[in-house]
Amino acid sequence: MSALYRVYSMFLSPSGYSNTVMPLVFATLPYILTFFNKIDNFYFSKIEMLIPFSLLFFSLGGGMENGGRYIIYSMPLWTPIFSVHIFSFIKKLSAKI
Repeated sequence: MSALYRVYSMFLSPSGYSNTVMPLVFATLPYILTFFNKIDNFYFSKIEMLIPFSLLFFSLGGGMENGGRYIIYSMPLWTPIFSVHIFSFIKKLSAKI
């Protein structure tokens, strides 16, 4: 029960936002953007989105301040997807200019 309270407490403190919520947003943003921004010939497994959330679950025993650290460990998985989206946005903006 105390582990669930730690998850709830990440929304109550400023350190919870900076150490857990923001890394979780950055880790899930590429997958969320994929639903709105369709890119041709770009495929990845939808199961990969579970990895940041599973790392958040694994950090429940050590405190939510460590949650961000574990989520950032998944960075090699979502950084290439995020860079493809950034490149796609830049390409669309340059086409409009």
